[in-house]
Amino acid sequence: MKHLKAISPVVSVLLLVIIAATAAVMLYVWFSGYFASASQRAGALETITIVGANAQFTKYTTSDEESYYGTAVLTITVQNLANEAVQIKRSGITVIINGLKLQDISLTPSTVTISPGSSASFVVNATIDNIKIDHGNRADITIIVSATGQNTGATYSDTYQFAVTAP
Repeated sequence: MKHLKAISPVVSVLLLVIIAATAAVMLYVWFSGYFASASQRAGALETITIVGANAQFTKYTTSDEESYYGTAVLTITVQNLANEAVQIKRSGITVIINGLKLQDISLTPSTVTISPGSSASFVVNATIDNIKIDHGNRADITIIVSATGQNTGATYSDTYQFAVTAP
């Protein structure tokens, strides 16, 4: 019978140490990249805030002399708290007046870009259909703004109460 020689115990221990060290380095690199991207995502939670809003209503009168406010012009100021520029587009704006979501709104300018740490104002024109708001009453307006950046996505909403006065 032929005698087979195995590797020495010293060489086997060295191989196990090298394999374990390589695995530890690979796990460190993988997890450090994972946690870095997770912290970027967590930082995106509070990246924009509405710092001001103003509403102006345009009145029209129907044939039976009931007053309706046909359009609302909202001037909204948003502050960017992110570390990168964010954009707000028409699809990122929702306006709810007295509990009813408005379908016909436009944004001027059509895309708003806000630099890091800056604020920007923009105008939302909304057509008010089937919502009767009489002179002297209050309108509850909920504004929802969504902004996106290269690594950022955030939504912020706030509700404002405006007195309806004749223009």
